[in-house]
Amino acid sequence: MSFQVGQVVGDYQIEGILGRGGMGALYKVRNRISQRLDAMKVLLPSVRSSSAEITSRFEREIRVHASLRHPNIAELYTAFQLDDQLLMVMELVEGPTLESLLAHAPLPVELSVGVISQVLSALGYAHRQGVIHRDIKPTNIVLSHGGAVKLIDFGIALAEFNPRMTQTGMVLGSLAYMAPEQLTGQHADARADLYSVGITLYQALTGKRAIEGANEYEMMNAHVHQTPLPPAQHNPAVPPELSAAILKSLSKNPAHRFQTAEEFRQALQGYMPTSSSAWPQLAATPSETGVHERVATMMPVEKLPSSSRFHSAALAVLHRNLAQYVGPIARHLVMKESRDASNLDALCQAVANHIAKDSDRAVFLLACRAEFGAETRTVAVPTPAAMPAPSTPTPMPTASWDPAWLDRVKKDLAVQIGPMARVIVDRAAKKARNHPELLSAVAEEISSPDERARFLARHRTG
Repeated sequence: MSFQVGQVVGDYQIEGILGRGGMGALYKVRNRISQRLDAMKVLLPSVRSSSAEITSRFEREIRVHASLRHPNIAELYTAFQLDDQLLMVMELVEGPTLESLLAHAPLPVELSVGVISQVLSALGYAHRQGVIHRDIKPTNIVLSHGGAVKLIDFGIALAEFNPRMTQTGMVLGSLAYMAPEQLTGQHADARADLYSVGITLYQALTGKRAIEGANEYEMMNAHVHQTPLPPAQHNPAVPPELSAAILKSLSKNPAHRFQTAEEFRQALQGYMPTSSSAWPQLAATPSETGVHERVATMMPVEKLPSSSRFHSAALAVLHRNLAQYVGPIARHLVMKESRDASNLDALCQAVANHIAKDSDRAVFLLACRAEFGAETRTVAVPTPAAMPAPSTPTPMPTASWDPAWLDRVKKDLAVQIGPMARVIVDRAAKKARNHPELLSAVAEEISSPDERARFLARHRTG
């Protein structure tokens, strides 16, 4: 059976559905004792009763995952059986996947190398424990809200203590990222993971897959026989030595690749971020802002040029605020929309349309217009007089806030909506005249009416 939101399963309450497939489902759950939010993976009873192979694979995933403890690997907390269902509870990793960050454009060299370096750190540890991941790809690499890069999904990992876990001729993994020896049925060891890492880094730097094919046969043939173009030919910003290192990782013969994850990682050290401005403690504690804004700050800071209609200061305001929601692609989107917008208000709206959530879009527009009001002398077109009147009431004197109370509100709201809570509360505090007004404004971000009511009740006394 499928669990429903609000249902209690053992010590856990279902908070939401993270994903569902033909074999099982992934839920966001809250531990009723610790109140920690976790992820619960469930194998459907129908699958368990009909497929011994899938059930065995799920059980292996539990055993393999339980043997791994590393800051760049999503942690398994527990596993248990409930009636006829098999469940595993693991660390909830919330944040964009590398795949989503690459949806619009390749990443800068330092950011790409920094992410992959953490992946290699996780793999080096796993390989030393005798575990081969076998499914390294951008969708299994997550930039968590806590800042660290997390490697997820050890569902088809190969452990040395059970080397014959697949049927003869059975191919497991994602074709675009698989090493030649995996596709030809030869013995695949830890160096197959390093090949997949090379494919992933190639894509992060160029926006292209190293191996392409019109169909499965062509792609398999290309993995086995074709040497990819150097990444530097697709992206001149890639240094020749880094390009050569990536091609080494993609050698058809495993003996010609890097032999360990640490060796590969050492080859990348010269291209790691060298300053906090380029890489602000990605693996540190949670930031006060969203992960997309943090990702944007990892990029080299570039001054946006003035367009024919808009001053660079106005474009910078839009870029900085948009990056919180869409990440590194923000700069490209702002410059693209500035070529067509007739005035600053039209530009704000066009840029805001790239934000998925209505509530986030509204916060973005308020933030930008507030900054424009403070920088009227730097905004070339239109003049302040030509700007439409804001839809919000005329600002009134704001209240004097107790920092400890505000911090409690931020932490409580963050449980519901994530790290953006701090930004939302701070912005509301600049406009609200009293506690009920601030609470009402920030509570609108909570989608569940029941959770919203409980949130208001907890903080109503101020």
